[in-house]
Amino acid sequence: MREDLTLSDRVFECPVCGWRTDRDYNSALNHLRRAGWEPAAVPVELHPLPIALGHGQGEARKRETPPLPGAG
Repeated sequence: MREDLTLSDRVFECPVCGWRTDRDYNSALNHLRRAGWEPAAVPVELHPLPIALGHGQGEARKRETPPLPGAG
C-alpha cells in the first residue's frame, strides 16, 4: 500500500510488477481481498480496464460482448 498517493494521483502503479490501474478500482480490490474474496484463477475479461488519465471523466465507449466460440 502506497501512502504517498494524493487525491490528484488517479493511477496506481505496482512498484513490483508495473501493473497500472485506476486507484479507486485498486482500492476496491484491496477491500474485497481483505474481506475474504479471492479472484478467479482465470481472468474474466481478456482486455484491461481503460485508464482515464487527466482530470474529469473518461470517454464512455459502447462495446459489444464478443460471441462465444462455437456459438451461433
